[in-house]
Amino acid sequence: MIYYSVTGYDLRGKTYNFGTFDNLDNAIARQVKALNDRIYRAVRIEKYVKDFN
Repeated sequence: MIYYSVTGYDLRGKTYNFGTFDNLDNAIARQVKALNDRIYRAVRIEKYVKDFN
C-alpha cells in the first residue's frame, strides 16, 4: 500500500501533522487547505510504501 503523509511547518519551526492519506488527491486537498491558512511557511507531502508481507 502507498500512503501520503502531510506535514506543515510554521514560522517558528514547529511541526504539525495533518494526517496520513491513502489517496494522493486527498493529501493534496489537505495541503492546499493548510497553505490557505497562511500560518504555515511550508506544507509537504511524503510518500510511504508499506508492505505487509
